[in-house]
Amino acid sequence: SDFSTPPRPSYYEFSRGYHKLLNAIRENYYPRKPHIFCVAFGSSAAYGSYTEMVVEERNDKLIHYVKLADFKPEHTGCDFHPTVEGDWEAAQALSSAISDAFSH
Repeated sequence: SDFSTPPRPSYYEFSRGYHKLLNAIRENYYPRKPHIFCVAFGSSAAYGSYTEMVVEERNDKLIHYVKLADFKPEHTGCDFHPTVEGDWEAAQALSSAISDAFSH
């Protein structure tokens, strides 16, 4: 999920799967079209840029890319997974992105 270990998909493989996921979400909610927020962390260079490129390809005002800052070292635990404080930081950033999307 974070490209930290092999195998790492090519952009083609990644985007094909991501588009398939977004299509499945849309089909499941039809005829409603919910906002979808695609999230990546700053250090996830390939994963983040791949995700951002997929969102741009969709050219859909209801699909948003949100790049979150990396966790502070003191807010990570086992294998760099977030602590409660790290989860709180991510939730605050995502909350701001959602608020911004709904205010436009």
